[in-house]
Amino acid sequence: MYKLLHRKLLDWFFDAYSFKNEFESKRAESLLYITITVGIFFICMGIVQRTLDMENIIIVGTAIGLVGIGITLLLIKFGKLYYAGDTLVLVCLIVICVADLYDDWKSSLKQNQYKIYVSLVSLLGT
Repeated sequence: MYKLLHRKLLDWFFDAYSFKNEFESKRAESLLYITITVGIFFICMGIVQRTLDMENIIIVGTAIGLVGIGITLLLIKFGKLYYAGDTLVLVCLIVICVADLYDDWKSSLKQNQYKIYVSLVSLLGT
């Protein structure tokens, strides 16, 4: 069952591709699975943020992330792997900036303002 689902997913996304070698094929698969995993993470975080009634700017950051994941998946489907990888990284950077840096910067609590340094480190890691 898992192998059949796995094959169908790969066939649907990569039907227009003609990979030159195994390395390119595995790299494309990795990008697809990373994108799907980040999308699932954004969905889970959005549900948690909405349930906890967090500020709108944080939810907007997650919504931007979901739109970006959709764009990344479309780029993968249409054969633009290079642009898809760049888009995925850019989406993560935007979400970190909107949901973390902006929210911490405008906060009136000193503890949240100190968290800006943690957000900057996560940007650097990305």
